[in-house]
Amino acid sequence: MKFGSKTPKIVVRSLLFLVGLVVLVFVYRSLQPQEETTPLVLSEEKGLTLLNASYEGWDEAKRSWLLEAAQIFQTKDGKNSTFQGVKKIQFFQKDQRSLSLKADEATLDLKKNLLMLTNVQGYMTEGEFTTEEMSINTKTKKITSSKRISFSKEGLKVEADQMEGDFETEEYIFCGNLHVQQKNNRSRGETFRYYAQEDRFEIQGGVEVELEL
Repeated sequence: MKFGSKTPKIVVRSLLFLVGLVVLVFVYRSLQPQEETTPLVLSEEKGLTLLNASYEGWDEAKRSWLLEAAQIFQTKDGKNSTFQGVKKIQFFQKDQRSLSLKADEATLDLKKNLLMLTNVQGYMTEGEFTTEEMSINTKTKKITSSKRISFSKEGLKVEADQMEGDFETEEYIFCGNLHVQQKNNRSRGETFRYYAQEDRFEIQGGVEVELEL
């Protein structure tokens, strides 16, 4: 009877010891620094979604452009991709030059080699431009915007209804309701041609100049 009366105490002490050990392990693990999580890859029935990922465009064996986005969705057949929260788009040019862009959204049609962007902010040759929509042919290097566009650099600001150009030759044409502000004068004309490599421009067609005295 005496031996039997001590057994429950031993069991209780053992349980208390195990519970205390579990609590200590839990507290220790909670105090350890958490490792950074890697981008999630979610498989979906209609395609694939990547979070915080990048996409590279190649011209044969040469990387021609790079896109980084918060979310990339690619259709199951791999022909179309949608990008949300585009952090960076970089088109590589000659002499280690590049055209850099940011956008809210982008879609890529691989069959047409066409990249469509919305709410775009871009940088080229120490200047920058903004527009609501822009399309880029990743094969021919042609870039167009059919929405009002604003381009500015030190001492110069250009506004036009549309723009088209070639980011390989780095020649851009602005036209439609053209307004050019250069230091203390304003100009109007039919087209504004900007040669980014040479960092020079021309205003053509019915040019009018207003001087601010």
